[in-house]
Amino acid sequence: MQRRPSFREIRCARATPACRSIANSSPTISGGNEIYDNSFNIMVAGVTGFANPAPVVTGNRLYSPYSGGYNYYTSGFTNGTAVALNATGNWWGTSVLATIAARIYDYTDNDTQRRRL
Repeated sequence: MQRRPSFREIRCARATPACRSIANSSPTISGGNEIYDNSFNIMVAGVTGFANPAPVVTGNRLYSPYSGGYNYYTSGFTNGTAVALNATGNWWGTSVLATIAARIYDYTDNDTQRRRL
């Protein structure tokens, strides 16, 4: 059974990572959260032997990753092309798609990661 905690209207800065979803979890992080200035604003990590995590991260402000970090970071997934994570409707600190993509670490950066929407 996957755990489904929900986060709304939080403000998180200078934590590493700010929000983390690991193996067999699927939290909902939506509704105006402001997550910024962290090495990894959102980190999603698969663990061998467990179902991949599947968080829903929508309607938030994710920006200014600290010191070369990422707004959204994924790692440790098997079959990374099979399912996309829902990270739609967020403000990424810019509307420039190339800048948004550069601050997301996923399957396009390493083919063992999960791709995001």
